[in-house]
Amino acid sequence: MSAFKEQIENDLNAAFFNPELDEFISRHNINGKDMIIVLDEDELIKRRIGKVNDYAAGVYEGDLLFYVREAVYGGKRPDIGEHMKYDGVIHRVTDFQSDMGMFTIVLAKNDGRRR
Repeated sequence: MSAFKEQIENDLNAAFFNPELDEFISRHNINGKDMIIVLDEDELIKRRIGKVNDYAAGVYEGDLLFYVREAVYGGKRPDIGEHMKYDGVIHRVTDFQSDMGMFTIVLAKNDGRRR
């Protein structure tokens, strides 16, 4: 691992995903695996009203947005449209991004209203 990537990993662990600080993190069960994640309601609201990334206002689908370290998530990256269990409830992945060792995952409730 390069020194830069190593520093990014250290920063993620120290600032955002540090279980001792417990400032940003929460523990949730994703697809049967307990994980430390960071929920971001503010970013989800911005995306819903179209203030970031050229999302069209009012058409952005998502009920929750969270960040998880790639190393913690493990396995295959989620595909948009696939089902994911979040705390035992089935959701649908509506957005996914990977950036510098961290995944951003947006889920919508799988209640039949959305396609």
